[in-house]
Amino acid sequence: MKVETSRFGTLEIDPEDRIFFPEGMMGLPGLQNFILFDHPGGIFQWLQCCDDPDLAFVVMDPAFVVGEHNLRLTDGELEVLGVSDLSGEDNGAEICVLATVNVSDPRNPTVNLLAPLCIAMRTRKALQVVQHHSGYSTRHELRPGGGNRESRRKRRAASQAA
Repeated sequence: MKVETSRFGTLEIDPEDRIFFPEGMMGLPGLQNFILFDHPGGIFQWLQCCDDPDLAFVVMDPAFVVGEHNLRLTDGELEVLGVSDLSGEDNGAEICVLATVNVSDPRNPTVNLLAPLCIAMRTRKALQVVQHHSGYSTRHELRPGGGNRESRRKRRAASQAA
């Protein structure tokens, strides 16, 4: 399958690698098909929209920022993802968060921990879930060296096994 992008040119992807957001993302309800790939040499990844060639997000695992990200999902959200819970590696659930650049000072990027993306790598379904009463912010400061790399390694290994 070919995906046209304004940032990366034409990408050839396996249709099974596509990530489907049944409910879209906040403010983008009609855009449901994305692909996720690593940014070379770093902790970031790209979430490229297959439905809009101009739309791509920089995302990262919250473990690099806050260690364990305590995501809470309702039974209905788990059902949309096609998983029973987020505790087992067999579910293949991987959590990404949107990394946004603060326009007033691009040297101080922030990460949206309040409304993370939850991607079930086994089912290739995803949701953006607001974590009310979590204490997280949409503009959490991104500091080099923060978080827990071992947690990220385990999560990445589980998603690759799915």
